[in-house]
Parts: sequence; structure tokens; C-alpha cells
Amino acid sequence: MDKTVIAFNKEVWRIAWKGIKHNFVTYFVLLTIALCALATIILIPMAIRFLIGMHEMLIVEGKIDYRKLLSQVDDDKNYFKTLLVVIVELAAIVGGTIMLIVPGVVIALSLVPVNYLLYKQMNPTISTLIPASVAKMQGQKTRLFLSLLIPGIGFGIVLAILGVGIFYLNMISPFLTIPLWLIMIAISAFATMYFLIMVVAFARAVCEEQTQPTLLA
Repeated sequence: MDKTVIAFNKEVWRIAWKGIKHNFVTYFVLLTIALCALATIILIPMAIRFLIGMHEMLIVEGKIDYRKLLSQVDDDKNYFKTLLVVIVELAAIVGGTIMLIVPGVVIALSLVPVNYLLYKQMNPTISTLIPASVAKMQGQKTRLFLSLLIPGIGFGIVLAILGVGIFYLNMISPFLTIPLWLIMIAISAFATMYFLIMVVAFARAVCEEQTQPTLLA
């Protein structure tokens, strides 16, 4: 196993755990708002800025300043550009997945920095945005894939064990499954936070042209 993958996961875990301790209510309220906004079309660009901004705050500052976050989201000069980029991203990923699953995964990994570039206005021209993202992910896709895969397997195993426990306890009494359901919900929420931090952290690292995807928190 590549040591940098393990180190990266440890750092993401530290940030996620610190975020849970100091921003529990704020984080999940804001996350719920952002995910609801993603379910629409008109609010998608703002939701993406919201998600990237709140997770970058956790990475850099260890806390979320919702006033500062709202002021960033209110900046709408890249609204249509972001919406167009999201449509292109989805079309490319879906197209690659339809052909075969592997091309879809490769395309998705290659486009990870796109929205971060827009968020930071590091590469605002649409014609160069996607090529810039692909170039920044050269030699980094495998590392990101492994960084996502390892905790994904871990969370999956834990949730599967809880699911089996719920299945058998439900045969005795549905009431007995309540603690396991609460644990499953908590782990799922933490996993969501963990993976979102990881993706933003990785995009942040490659966009700042670091040689290794380590965090600067």
C-alpha cells in the first residue's frame, strides 16, 4: 500500500473527527441545505460553491464560518459557467459509464478538480477548464481512487454488519433494532462528511500544484 494514501486518509480522518466535535450541528444543518439545493437545477451552482466552501473551511480553519460561507455563495458571477460545467461533467461521466463502468470512473476522477478551479477562480475559461483538470489529475487518479476505496470498503463492512444485525433482531422485535439504526445513521453521516472532505482536500492539493496530495490543515 502506498504510504501517502494511508497518510492522506489519516489526515482526512483527523479533520473529519475535529469537524464533528466542533461543528456537529452547524455542519449537518448546512450539509442538509446544500444537498436539498443539489436536488434542484437552478440552485446547483450555489450548492456546489456551498459544499466546497464549507469543507475547505474545515480543512484550513477547522471550523465553519457560516456568514463568510454565505457571502461566498452570494457571488454569482460564475453561476452559468458552473451550471454548464456541471452538465458537461454529468454527460461525460454518464457517457463513460454507459460504455463501460471503468471509463466512467476514470472520467469522474479526472474531473475532480473542475469545480474547485471554478470556486477559486483559478481557471475560469470553460474551454480550458476541463483540460486543466485532466492535466492536474495526471498521475493522481490511482492515488485518489485508492484513497476513496480503502475507507469505502471499511465503511461498507461496518454498515453490512449492522444491516445483518438489524435483520436478525427484527425477527425478535423491531424495537431492538432502534439502537443499530441510530448507529447506522450516524456512521453513514460521518462517512458522507469523510468522503466530501477527502474530495475537496484532494482537489485543493492538486490545484495548488503540490507534488503530493497532503493537506495543509
